[in-house]
Amino acid sequence: MPVLNHGLPCPFSLAPMASVLDIGAGIRPQTMFSTPRHVCVEPHFEYADALRESGYEVIETTWRDALKEIPDDSFDMVMALDVIEHLTKEEGWELKREMERVSSRYVLFVTPHGFMHQHCEGTDHWGLHGCVWQEHRSGWLPDDFDGYQIEYIMGAVTEEKEAFYALLVKP
Repeated sequence: MPVLNHGLPCPFSLAPMASVLDIGAGIRPQTMFSTPRHVCVEPHFEYADALRESGYEVIETTWRDALKEIPDDSFDMVMALDVIEHLTKEEGWELKREMERVSSRYVLFVTPHGFMHQHCEGTDHWGLHGCVWQEHRSGWLPDDFDGYQIEYIMGAVTEEKEAFYALLVKP
């Protein structure tokens, strides 16, 4: 299965980077940044296989197991786009802390604005068997990202805040 581009443009002006750690890439790795080293953390074997077949470096395990093995300040950017809402709130806070520890310059999240119900049974929307990873378990608001720059993604039809970027620029 070929991977798909995530399709989100980055609304922030960032300095060039040498490395990106992409948490929960699925089959849609984040292509908004061109870097010499793009590492994907992906626990689901079908998604990880698709990433490898497309030439990505893959750590095939959960974010928790991957991040505990990575030293502080190891990647210029650590990002989790469309990931944190798939965790419980407690797990999300832990992910956020670990991403901040592993990043030397930037931490980037994209998540729905508040809780958005998403349930999956059988096969996921790519026809694969990753439903266990697709369930939404928490909702996040900009206030959950104190110290981060926030940029809203507005709904095309309703023009309401559907999702947002949260970017931390480390000093």
